[in-house]
Amino acid sequence: MHFSIWLWLDLDWNLLEMGKDVIKRPFITMGFLSFVMLIPLALSSNHWMQRKLGRRWAQLHRMVYLIAITVILHYWWHKAGKNDLDTVSIYALIVILLLSCRIPYVRKRLSLKLTP
Repeated sequence: MHFSIWLWLDLDWNLLEMGKDVIKRPFITMGFLSFVMLIPLALSSNHWMQRKLGRRWAQLHRMVYLIAITVILHYWWHKAGKNDLDTVSIYALIVILLLSCRIPYVRKRLSLKLTP
């Protein structure tokens, strides 16, 4: 919805202008990258695709961690231009906290994979 509103209200559905905007403004680039990375997750977020992809489904959906970071960068760069980082700082701290909660789990999985 966010992407559609930007494309409609800011760019009047002009895809050429969208391409220029994506190239010209880093926060738009990061937002567009986030949107594009979300597409395969949305398309594969059903039971049929989970069964069809098997173990690769989980690998694909691990992209959500990278997407969380790119979304925060998108929002940070957008608000940095307006010197309004209060809300985005809170969101960034929440993402950092949630990702840091995953560290013990990831370490355990890596140590299990590395032991012969």
